[in-house]
Parts: sequence; C-alpha cells; structure tokens
Amino acid sequence: MNKLSNSIVQLNFKKIVRTYIIFAVIAVIAVAGGVGFVFRDSLSYAWQYSKFSEAAKSMKEEDIRKEADKLAESSENLVDVLLLNGKNEVLYSSNKSEFGSGKFSLSPVEDMNSYLANSIDENVVFKFVKGEEFLLSSVFDFNFEKIQKDYEDAAFYEENHSEKTLYMLTYLVSGNGEYKVYIISNPYTTEGGESALSVAAAVGVLIIMIYWVLLALWVYQNSMKAKLKPFFWGTVVLITNIAGLLVYLMYKNGNNVCPACGASQEKNHQFCTNCGSQIEHRCKNCGMYVSKNDSFCSGCGEKQAR
Repeated sequence: MNKLSNSIVQLNFKKIVRTYIIFAVIAVIAVAGGVGFVFRDSLSYAWQYSKFSEAAKSMKEEDIRKEADKLAESSENLVDVLLLNGKNEVLYSSNKSEFGSGKFSLSPVEDMNSYLANSIDENVVFKFVKGEEFLLSSVFDFNFEKIQKDYEDAAFYEENHSEKTLYMLTYLVSGNGEYKVYIISNPYTTEGGESALSVAAAVGVLIIMIYWVLLALWVYQNSMKAKLKPFFWGTVVLITNIAGLLVYLMYKNGNNVCPACGASQEKNHQFCTNCGSQIEHRCKNCGMYVSKNDSFCSGCGEKQAR
C-alpha cells in the first residue's frame, strides 16, 4: 500500500463529514447574510413591490395612493409611481416627477415595439418590461445594462439618440379595470453587488467541490477495505458522483463480505480469498447454505453446531 492509499485509509469520515457540514452551514449563512446586507435596499423594495402588485388589484384609489407612496419610498431607483384613470389622465404621482400631471400617453417607438415614447418628454424612452422581469432588473441591474445596450444597437441611426434617457416601465391594473398604475424605474448599480454575488458563487462552487472530492475519497477508502479496485471505483465516483456511487453500492451489495477482514467476496466463495476465513456455512446433513447464526437448517431441519 503506497503512502497516499494509506493516508486515505486512515481518514475518519465521520469527523470529516461533521466538520464539512458545520463549515458549509456557516459559509452559507455568512454568504447569505453578506449578500442580504449588500442588497438590503433592493430586497426591501422587492418585498414592497410584491405586496403592492398583489394589493393594487383590489384596492380603492385612496389605498392605492398610500401603498404607492410606500413603494416609492422603498427604492431610490424608482422615478415615479403613477395612478391613471381610463383616459390616461394622471390622478396621482408619488414622486411628483415630470410625468406626474396632465395626460400621460404612450406610443410605440417606430420599428421598436417594446420601446415606448411618451406625450410629455420626447427625450425619454421607456422599455416596457413585464412584472417579474421588471422586478428582477430593478433588484439586480445586470439585465438593465443589456436593455440599454439593445436600445443603443436598435436606435444608433436616430438623431441625438445618445441624448435620450431610457427608463423601465411596467404597469398594474386594478381589479375592476378603473385604474392603471405605471411604475417607472431607473435601475442603478448596487455598490459591491457584483462582488458579493461573485463571492457567493465562489463559495457555492467550493462547497460542491469539497463534497464531490469527499464522496470519491470515501468510495476509495470503502472499496480498498473491501478489496474492490479502489482506484477504479474512486475515479468512477469522482467523474460521475451520485450515479457512480449507486453503481458501486449495488455491485458491492451483490457480493458477500468476509466477517473476518471485510473483503468483498463473490456469492459462491466458501472461504475468503484475502484471509482464508470461512464465509459460507453448509449444513453437514444436506449441504444447504446456512447462516452462522442459524440454529437449524432451513432445508432439512438438522440442528447446527454453534
């Protein structure tokens, strides 16, 4: 046995697994706490948006105004939350933006149906985004960067296109269809957000890698004790993980195990090929296989010597 194999055999996997679980739990809690702290404002906004989007469907105008104010206060990247009637007249503006009075009409930008021009400021273009994507882009600004790039690619030929401001917009409709709510957002980069997510991803990959290697080492150790080609089985599990583990266990459980040395033996072996100990016991009267703990033979009923 070489030094590496000897070292693997000496490993106490109960202690290692216990330590690994403690490390993984602490790491996950620490990373989750760190990411939550960095994105605390964005997550607070996401929670408020989720509540508002559900409640707005059944609220009265006065209640919608109150909840719209709470939503606007929850994030600095919200340009405005507008309450409109069926004629697109603004009834209420949470942030009193330039869009918060008069009639606010939208129309598709020529050849770019997902981009909308407005009746108030010709230098502002809105990208209509559905609720779930709007929320995701508002919390993590990475998708909004792509939206900006797509707009630049689509409108580069227009005059003064670089002077236009791009906002995201989504809408909600009250349950009776009497009111519409426009939510206008200008997502900004969360300071340290990308680094926090990179660290979280790295820690996640590290935890998975450690688990992957530990599983292969356990199979290597287990198959070495069972005299079952440890390098082969360890490599199989290292490459295939759970699938290889299941194949190994099925193969191993299909054999007998020597009670003296633990080596795996084929079913028809009466003696261990590793240490010579007797594995299978036969009834002296009829030759039927009997367990060493059986008092009587299942084939003929003969009493067995203990």
